[in-house]
Amino acid sequence: MAKLKLSEWAHIAEIAGAFAVVISLLYVGYQIQLSTAERRIDSVQAITARDEQIALTYVSNEAVGIAFGKVLRGEELNPRENGVMANMLFAHLRVLEDAYNKYRQGYLEDSFMDSRKNLVIQIIHSSQQVRTNYEGMKSTDIFPSPFIDWFDEELRSAEAAAD
Repeated sequence: MAKLKLSEWAHIAEIAGAFAVVISLLYVGYQIQLSTAERRIDSVQAITARDEQIALTYVSNEAVGIAFGKVLRGEELNPRENGVMANMLFAHLRVLEDAYNKYRQGYLEDSFMDSRKNLVIQIIHSSQQVRTNYEGMKSTDIFPSPFIDWFDEELRSAEAAAD
């Protein structure tokens, strides 16, 4: 075997370096993919936990449960019940806003997002009083306008589909 010149060793080192860069990039890509999957799981778990807290409020707080039942049946709410439902609507909208932001980042699937959105739409469509509460929340700029614009369009679409 003949001795290699320094320039030949340099070429071999360049080729080895190129392979090392490619392997490093593949590893970084794999780590990013893993990180994205973890973020998706964390997003679903966080939103589901907040949904569970809201659901527990409906079943563990009698006044909230009664008010919610009236909303679903389309019955008139007294002022106290209307206040309770305004608070519950606010909680639902905060969870939906969080889901919307994570959905836009690609961390949530369409079906998961649709189930959260459809629940809030159903609550708003079931009661004119709740709808009025929603309109009031919109006018105070509690929620960012991109979220409200998106949700208003979803409400309009649901209303058009129902007609």
